[in-house]
Amino acid sequence: MKYTEDKATGDAGEYLFAYTVANILEWPCRLLDIDIGIDAQIEVLDDSRQSMGQFIAVQIKATRDINKKSISVEKKHIDYWSSLDTPVLLVLVNLGTNETFARPLEDFNGSQTLHFSTQHVVGVGMKDSLRLLAYSKTVKSIEENLTEVTDEIDVILNDLTDERVHEIEDSDHYLALMNSFKNLELVLHEIKVLLKPIHSIVGDCNYAYVLKYYIDARKDYTRFLHDWSFDIHDHDEVKAFENEYIEYWSYLDL
Repeated sequence: MKYTEDKATGDAGEYLFAYTVANILEWPCRLLDIDIGIDAQIEVLDDSRQSMGQFIAVQIKATRDINKKSISVEKKHIDYWSSLDTPVLLVLVNLGTNETFARPLEDFNGSQTLHFSTQHVVGVGMKDSLRLLAYSKTVKSIEENLTEVTDEIDVILNDLTDERVHEIEDSDHYLALMNSFKNLELVLHEIKVLLKPIHSIVGDCNYAYVLKYYIDARKDYTRFLHDWSFDIHDHDEVKAFENEYIEYWSYLDL
């Protein structure tokens, strides 16, 4: 069986990448025996060299052409990588210059070609960005959920107008919306649980802003109930709802 030049280049590229990660980043890198669109896996460590329990999938392209500074792929491959639960890193190993470059899948941004420069050379300074990349799928989910919370609050607050009050004369409609706030509180708690362990790495993902919006909306809502006397049918429930916001602020705060 012939060991082709392309095969030798591909193998050398994978080995050099794994060596670079282990030697420069000092992180584990596992080369995968079965190539189904992913060549390697990086395990992300913190500054104390402890595993963060997060992984990055890697697709490696190797070349001996010292002038090659880009990777072009078919759209079906981008679609496949995007469908994975694990974030994907695209790597170009230039055996001619002994350089290893890396960019995240998201950098394709509608294109099918990635261009590399010195800022993409794999080095110690890339650790923080790779840690962020490891949590990128989680961050995207958190941001989408926060957007949904904001949109739902907007819908509720749109009811708090003179026009809507006259359109909807049933006070039970407004009293029932208290449950909507309570449901949003549960969603915010789920987001907090997901975000708290990685807060120091990824930031608050706009969580603090959305929580403040939620708390302010609760206060506006109870004020609205009192102004329009919608609380008279179940004053105890409204009073309890009114007094809860301070508790929920501390309960939901990061």
